[in-house]
Amino acid sequence: QQMRAAILEQNRDMAGNALRVLAVAYRPLQEVPASLTPETVEKDLVFIGLLGMIDPPRPEVVAALKVARGAGLKSIMVTGDYKDTAEAIARDIGLLTPGGLVLTGAEIEKLGDKELEARTDTLEVCCRVSPQHKTRIVDALKARGHVVAMTGDGVNDAPALKRANIGVAMGVTGTDVAKQTADMVLTDDNFASIVAAIEQGRIIYSNIRKFVYFLLACNVGEILIIFVSMLLGMPLPLRPVQLLWLNLVSDGAPALALGLEKGDPDIMKHSPRSPKEPVINKDMAIGIGVVGVVDAIAILAVFYLALQRYPDQLVAAQTIAFVTLCSSELIRAFTARSEYHSIFSIGVFSNRWMVWAVGVSFLLVLMVVYVPFLRPFFDTVPLTMDDWLFMLPFFFASPLAMELLKVYFRKRKAKTMETARAAVSDVPVAGFAQQGAEFASMSQQFAGGNTMLKVLVPVDGSRNCQFAVKHVIKEFMNNTAMEIHLLNVQSPFTRYVARFVSRKSLHDHHRDEAEKALGPVKQMLDGFGIPYSAHAEVGDRAKSIADAARRLRCDLILMSTARKNSLTRLVENSVTNKVLELTTVPVEVIAGDAVSQLERYGIPAAIGTAAALLLLAAD
Repeated sequence: QQMRAAILEQNRDMAGNALRVLAVAYRPLQEVPASLTPETVEKDLVFIGLLGMIDPPRPEVVAALKVARGAGLKSIMVTGDYKDTAEAIARDIGLLTPGGLVLTGAEIEKLGDKELEARTDTLEVCCRVSPQHKTRIVDALKARGHVVAMTGDGVNDAPALKRANIGVAMGVTGTDVAKQTADMVLTDDNFASIVAAIEQGRIIYSNIRKFVYFLLACNVGEILIIFVSMLLGMPLPLRPVQLLWLNLVSDGAPALALGLEKGDPDIMKHSPRSPKEPVINKDMAIGIGVVGVVDAIAILAVFYLALQRYPDQLVAAQTIAFVTLCSSELIRAFTARSEYHSIFSIGVFSNRWMVWAVGVSFLLVLMVVYVPFLRPFFDTVPLTMDDWLFMLPFFFASPLAMELLKVYFRKRKAKTMETARAAVSDVPVAGFAQQGAEFASMSQQFAGGNTMLKVLVPVDGSRNCQFAVKHVIKEFMNNTAMEIHLLNVQSPFTRYVARFVSRKSLHDHHRDEAEKALGPVKQMLDGFGIPYSAHAEVGDRAKSIADAARRLRCDLILMSTARKNSLTRLVENSVTNKVLELTTVPVEVIAGDAVSQLERYGIPAAIGTAAALLLLAAD
C-alpha cells in the first residue's frame, strides 16, 4: 500500500507538470496462454516505472487566448487527458482562471441537461470525455444562447461538429469524416487561426456597416434637400442628372473604398454583438439622421446665399450647390472610415484606396464643371476662385458634424466605464438579515482562508441592483477569492396569454429580457475584468433566487432593494422578505438610491384618489 501511494503521488506530480503519464509493467510467462484476454494476461504485473510525455502548446496560443478573452469569446478545452494533466495545461496557457470549473466525463454523466447548462458559464475544462459528452456540452452552450464553434479531428468528433453552429476540423491531422462534416477546415491546425478568422469576420462586418452608413447618410441628405426646398417654395437646388451623378460616381467610389478598410485598432476589444442586432443599430440611425439634417441645412444655406449672389442665374446657384454637396460627401468619406474613432487617430491617408477614390471622384466633378462639352449635359457653369472660397466653409459641415458625433459616442462610453469604476466608492448598506441569526459582513467573510466564496446577486434591470454589484466589485478588489453568480428571474406569462404564443417566441422573449436586464451589470464587471456567471430563469422571483442559491451552493445572497418608508414596507410584499423565509443562505441587503414603484406611483395615486373622493363627497 505504501508503494502504491508513492506511485500515485508521483503520477499526480507528473500530471501536474502537464505530462501525459504512462505506467509500464511486465509479467514473465512460461508459455503463451491459450486465451489472450485482459483478464488472463493483465494480472500479477511487476511495476517498472512511469513515462511522462509532453505535447507542448504552440507559443502563439497564449496570446491568442488573451485576444479571444478580450473580445468576449469563451474558450473551453475538451480533452481526453486526465484531470490533473488537463488542469496543468489549461493553467499554463492561461485558459483556466480562478473560479473556473473543471469537469470530468464521469461528472458530466451524473449531471442532467439543465444542471450542465447552468454550469457552462464557469466551465473552462472538460477532460476524459466521450463523444456523447461533447455533444451535450455543445447543446448546453447553445441553450444558453451562445454561438458555438467546435473543433475536432477524429471520427468521434463528427457528431459534435455537426451539432455546433460552426464545426471546425483540423486540416493536417483531421480525418476525412471530420473534414466533410465541418463547416470550416483549418489548414494549419492552429487555434490562433480561429481567432484571426474571427477578427477578419468582424472587420468585414464593420466595413459593411461603414458602407451602409455612408451611403444612407448621403441619400437621406439628398432627399431632405429636395423635400425641404419644395416645402419652402424654393427652386430645386439639384437637377435630376446631378443627383444621378452624385449617387453613381461621387458616392459610389468612396463607398467601395470603405470595404477595404483594415478595421479599427480595438475591434477585438469589444464584446460579441447579439445575432439579433440589426445592421442599422441605434447609433447608426442617430448618425444617419444627424448627418442628413446637417447636409440639408448646409446645402440649402449655400444655395440660398448663391441665389442672392447670382439673382438671375439659377444654373450658377445650382452648380454651387452641386459642387458643395459633392465636395462635402467626398471629405466625409474620410471620416466615415471609423464609426467611433477620429479620422486623425486612424490616419487620414492610411487607406490608399480611399485617397485614390476621392481623388478620382473629385477630378470627375471638376470635369463636369469645367469641360465645355460636358456642361450642357449636367447644366453647370464654370466657377471662379471667389466661388470656391465662398463654398469652402460649407464643405466641412457634415464631416465636422460626424466627428462631433464620434466625440459624443466616445464620451458616452467613457462615462459608462467611469460609472462602473465608481463601484469602489462607498455604498450604503441597509442591513444584513438572516432568520434567527446575525452574520458578519461580506468583507469579513473574505478575510482569511483560501476558500472560494460563492455570491449570488439577483439582477432585475433596475438602477438599484447596480449598487449591489458595486459592493461586490469593491469586495473583489480586496480579495479575488470570489465566485460571482448573476441571476435574472423573469415572471412567466399567464396561461391565458401563453396559450396564444409559441414556445420558441416565449423562450426568445424571456432570453432577450434577461439579456437587457443583465447587460449593464455585465458591462460593469467586464470593465474590471472580473469573472462571473450569468443565469436566467422564469418563475417566482423569490423561489427562483432561493433555489438557485441552493443549487449553486452559494455562501451568500447579495440583494438590492429600493428605499422605502414605513408605509411602503407595511403594504408592499417584499421579495427580500420572501427570500429570507425560503432560504437558509445568509442574505445581505444593499439599499439603492431609487424609491420603490409603489412609493413612487401607487401611494401618491391612492392619496390623490382618496382626496378626490373626499372632495366629491363634500360636494
